[in-house]
Amino acid sequence: SDYGEAAAVEMMEADNAPSPTTLILNTLKCRDASAYLCDSLRESGVLPNAFFYSGALRSYEPFNRGIFYAQDIAAYLAVAAAEPKRGYTVLDACAAPGGKTGGAAARMRGNGIIIANEIVPKRAKLPAQNVERLGIANAAVICERPDRIASALPEFFDIVMVDAPCSGEGMFRKDDTAIAEWSPEHVASCAERQKLILESAASCVAPGGCIVYSTCTFSREENEGVIEDFLGKHGDFSVEHMERLYPHSSVGEGHFVCRSRREGERPT
Repeated sequence: SDYGEAAAVEMMEADNAPSPTTLILNTLKCRDASAYLCDSLRESGVLPNAFFYSGALRSYEPFNRGIFYAQDIAAYLAVAAAEPKRGYTVLDACAAPGGKTGGAAARMRGNGIIIANEIVPKRAKLPAQNVERLGIANAAVICERPDRIASALPEFFDIVMVDAPCSGEGMFRKDDTAIAEWSPEHVASCAERQKLILESAASCVAPGGCIVYSTCTFSREENEGVIEDFLGKHGDFSVEHMERLYPHSSVGEGHFVCRSRREGERPT
């Protein structure tokens, strides 16, 4: 009912269609993917350095060597919205499996600091493996609560990326678990957890810095609702960019992205 009957039908059709595998070129190791283009690897036509892959990923040697990493295009756009630059300090607050850390590292070209945090110990192994495979020398992987990071590093980061745990409605066509776990209660629970994470993120952001909040779900409660709650509590932040991506009208899975800037000037 939120989207209209025609859009709802298109979304359901998209959810029943195969989900493409997207590979992102790791420009820390390779700046030109033309030598790798073939029948199974083709340019996405959506973003530079984003490719569609149709082969077996585990046996694809350029992937195993860290030339490419797997990331949905919609999630890749969230890194683009963050606009990390050389010399920046970046916190990837909910880092697993590590794609956004990889995207930030490529843009920073080894200059600056990236902290990749994953609170769940078993999941923290994923960004650690990706940091090593992608050859990221300026990142540290930690396993901490967001509030403890905020206490230890107040107003430290130029960018805090919060790819928040969510109800995963945008993942329905590729993850049966997301379908099985969905409920209105789960949506409400996710929204409350997301608000707490953003509170800690706000404490970490330096004057002039930004939070890039993203989810792979469609519910307003977890997206615009969370942002509205956050802005109501933090008058020193304002929204610069906000967009929704749907699988029936854009390439990739569903995604929500919002960049909020803290007032002040970044020290030069």
